[in-house]
Amino acid sequence: MDCRTQETPKGKEMFRLDGGRPVAGTALPVLLLGGAPAPTPYPAYPLYCAPEPVLLPEHLTYQLCAALRRAPTVVVVGGFYGDAWPLMTALCGAIAYATGVPESEVLFRWVNEGVNALGAQFNARNMTVYVVPNDQLLAPRMLYYIGKRMAEQAQAQLRATAPAAPTAPARPPPVPQQKPAEKPVRRRKAARPSSAGKSVIAVLVVIATLAALGSGGWLINYALEEGRQQRANEDIASRFHDGADSVSYGGGGMLERFAALYEENSDIIGWLTIPAAGVDLPVMRANDDTYYLTHDFARNTTRYGALFLAARDQIGPGQNSANLSIFGHNTRNGTMFGQLKKFREPAFCKENPTFQFSTLYREAEWVVFAVMVVNIKGSFFDWREPDPRSPAQMEDFLQEIRSRSIVDCGVEVDGGDRLLSLATCCYDYKDARLVVFARELRPGEVMK
Repeated sequence: MDCRTQETPKGKEMFRLDGGRPVAGTALPVLLLGGAPAPTPYPAYPLYCAPEPVLLPEHLTYQLCAALRRAPTVVVVGGFYGDAWPLMTALCGAIAYATGVPESEVLFRWVNEGVNALGAQFNARNMTVYVVPNDQLLAPRMLYYIGKRMAEQAQAQLRATAPAAPTAPARPPPVPQQKPAEKPVRRRKAARPSSAGKSVIAVLVVIATLAALGSGGWLINYALEEGRQQRANEDIASRFHDGADSVSYGGGGMLERFAALYEENSDIIGWLTIPAAGVDLPVMRANDDTYYLTHDFARNTTRYGALFLAARDQIGPGQNSANLSIFGHNTRNGTMFGQLKKFREPAFCKENPTFQFSTLYREAEWVVFAVMVVNIKGSFFDWREPDPRSPAQMEDFLQEIRSRSIVDCGVEVDGGDRLLSLATCCYDYKDARLVVFARELRPGEVMK
């Protein structure tokens, strides 16, 4: 039996949680976006589903509301216009309306199997919405996961509501018997530790003392390194912005404001400024993408590292990649890319749509058009797709980004725009990365 079955067969049950009690014989609503075919679940955990096509995006909210009124669990399959995944911004809006959860709090947890993202899951107020890709390999595995989860939940509810086993009647307490008087016991003197025992105790005391001093020293060193890193960031920023009003060019077409810093470290490739996210830092580039994970601008070893451009990206007086990628650590103290997660909030994107990233050879302003969470080990989409690309490939690439964005920025972008992505770790699932995509402002363009 698969998701194309309209009714629950006789003698078969599928459990639905309703008010804390499992109810049998309820079909699982499955919304097929854009006429997507219904996937077939694995036989180990069969799902008896009620498929319902959603042909137009404007119908999604109404049909999702109706489905959640029938059952607390709904599955959404595929996307409109043949996309493998739904447009996440539209789906977030529909879920927010249907569940009463603010749209900024509609966050998905990805379901992974190895390096593949099988689907996504949203839970709120005893309601669950699963997102299943229109993929012949991944969709059945996601339905297996859904069926297993629902079976486990039903069994747990049955155990919780089962009547308690009868208990044996309590026996009367035994009649206390008077014990004969006991002779007082003479205490023996406690044995003193031997010389060997004293040595062991002394060693344990020393180890405990050293451990306490070591942990305290680690905390002190951590605080000192944080202070050094913040002072270094402030120092290099003040030196860069000295004379920032003059946009003049030196030898080789390099902006003169970079000249002094370039002499100190020729790995510098640009400068990134995002005031609302606490970013005002140089961007480095090495021969590999690991060095500046653990080194700063002065080449000192530090856990904070530095912001760095992907090694394969090209920047020069007349040579620029169409899709640049900058990486940085997600730090607890909010430096580097520690505040990049603010772009997950639609209100923040609306209030702070633009930022500055200037290379050694040109100044530029960028506007955010998408924010997404990706699996760096997944094979279904690589946001760092290399150059060059044909116009058709570029448009397909942009459509992939739009469909995966968790924020609707309302910014137009086309195949002729230069792109820039800012990437950092996030903890939605293992190997997840938060990626903020922006395009360069066009000549004469001003964002309000």
